[in-house]
Amino acid sequence: MSDAPDPGVDDPSSSSGVVESGTQHVTDARAAELARAYALADWRVFVLPHGIDSADKLKAAAQAVLPLDPPLNPETPMNWNAFTDSLVGGIYDVEADKIAIVWPDAGCLARSEAHSFEDAVDILGGLPEDFSPPEETHRPKDVAVVIADLANQRA
Repeated sequence: MSDAPDPGVDDPSSSSGVVESGTQHVTDARAAELARAYALADWRVFVLPHGIDSADKLKAAAQAVLPLDPPLNPETPMNWNAFTDSLVGGIYDVEADKIAIVWPDAGCLARSEAHSFEDAVDILGGLPEDFSPPEETHRPKDVAVVIADLANQRA
């Protein structure tokens, strides 16, 4: 009998717990698995809440959960350029080299405000590229974005 652990989510190197930079579109169940896998692999993990069905709710969730620098003005509607600048600045300031952002139930926004969903996915999905490769960006960070926008079927 081997002393090696069974592969799975508890083993970040296994196929079901792949942790790497980049953007993944997954189911809600897979997003939860990946959030655990990233945490087990010592990534700094930020998880947005469920039920984000408007740009304003995304902004409020980002203000509560994500690193933002400068902070967004809570009195104004969502401004995508300000959101991008704030999020990039916030990630840059995080005291971690590996950062994962997990957005469960992202399909909620896709169903209610398709244009806002597309803007959010463009911004979040571009983050890994914004910080890679470090020698070109002078921002030595691995960034992973997990977006649960696939139907709840086994991914």
